[in-house]
Amino acid sequence: MVWIIGEYAERIDNAEELIEAFLETFLEEAVDVQLQLLTATVKLFLKKPSSGPQNLIQKILQKATSDTDDPDLRDRAYIYWRLLSSDPEAAKEVILASKPMMTDDRTSFDLETLQLLLRQVSTLSSVYYKLPSVFVRHSPSLDGIHHSETTAPELPGDHCDAGSQNPDLVPSSTVQGADMLADLMDGAGISAYHGSTGNSAVPLAVVATNNDDGPYLRQTSNHIDVHDACTSINHEKNVLLSEDISSGLRIAGVITRGSDNMPHYDLLITNLTQHPLAGFQFQFNKNSFMLAPIQQPNVGMVSPGESRKCCIPLSYSGATLPGKISSVLQVAVKSPLQNDAVFYFSDQIPLEAIALPDSRMEFDQFVRCWHSPPSTYERIERFVASPEMLDPDHATVRLEQNKISLVSHKAVSGMKGRAACFSGKVNGADQVEWFLLQIDFSIGTDIIEVKSRSSVEVLAEMALLATHRLLSSSHI
Repeated sequence: MVWIIGEYAERIDNAEELIEAFLETFLEEAVDVQLQLLTATVKLFLKKPSSGPQNLIQKILQKATSDTDDPDLRDRAYIYWRLLSSDPEAAKEVILASKPMMTDDRTSFDLETLQLLLRQVSTLSSVYYKLPSVFVRHSPSLDGIHHSETTAPELPGDHCDAGSQNPDLVPSSTVQGADMLADLMDGAGISAYHGSTGNSAVPLAVVATNNDDGPYLRQTSNHIDVHDACTSINHEKNVLLSEDISSGLRIAGVITRGSDNMPHYDLLITNLTQHPLAGFQFQFNKNSFMLAPIQQPNVGMVSPGESRKCCIPLSYSGATLPGKISSVLQVAVKSPLQNDAVFYFSDQIPLEAIALPDSRMEFDQFVRCWHSPPSTYERIERFVASPEMLDPDHATVRLEQNKISLVSHKAVSGMKGRAACFSGKVNGADQVEWFLLQIDFSIGTDIIEVKSRSSVEVLAEMALLATHRLLSSSHI
């Protein structure tokens, strides 16, 4: 009956009253009934988004996430909550999607397909009744298989070829880009840490190199010195996961550039529960810059009330997020000592952490690209810089430390001051993407003007935000 109410809520006049009656005994119901009530209430809200269903959806989401212990129920409630709060239209497409008609075509195979399936009797093909090519996305072997050469992109215009390859670009991996709903411990191909204070297993590192045939993957030592790679700077960390929604686990952090010029996740894990916690596992969703953790943090046992710092080295070997480039990084963290609970949070990827080295353009090329057709996106901001960053030379040092390269300095006509031009690049899905900056420094004022341009809209915005963070702070 509950399923009928949710499935045909738009046709049942008193659907709201019926659901409300069931919710009165929600906590006493069996888990299967609770799951169906949760889904039916969400469907009612999506089909009749009035004040009544809004109260019901808030009530059941609160109960399902705070007052129950079943992980399936809690995880489904969190997924619904994230969908409804971030994109209601996407929630409709997912939750109200039409169900395909169930058919059984196991007896209608042609002879050739049947012969191929018989050869796969000991594999999953005998369960799915499908050939492996249908449900397995093949990944190239790491043992010496070469990949096609990747060239740098052009900014808008025919004369903006940067003329460099992208040696840091690693082909997408189905392992690091596994779906966030997969089992993070077993399904993501990462080593599990069970709380001991000894050395945990570290997966082999994979890096990109070049030869005459283009970039390829090679295997390096299985020892990664995270302490040496991570910088000693105490970066200001944002609260990414609040203890209010994670049963007492708080995670703050920021993505930074390490001394190895690779991005790292600088994290602070705080245990606000009544029990020790350990063995945290992090998994990234598909993202535009293919970031993925190289290894899991080894923070040891975190006692109640204690905070531990850790640094996760990142690579550019994750799965690519198709479509429009986004600066959002979606992360799932598994906490084994909290009943294997999985929590989700989102973070913003800072451009200064992922900018690639060797990004200096020649001045003539910069001018051509700067005056490219209107398809180039531009962002402008004026802000108060720190006293030290008002000196163009000091500002240049700070930007170049973060791989944003100086192209030239020039005098600004009609005013006392100088303008500096900079270029930078980041990894894209198939090629590097460029961004350009022009910063005007005026004598006698603490305000600087920054213009950013890129053929990718989000990069123009990210470049502006990165410049603001780097130059409005006095720390170099």
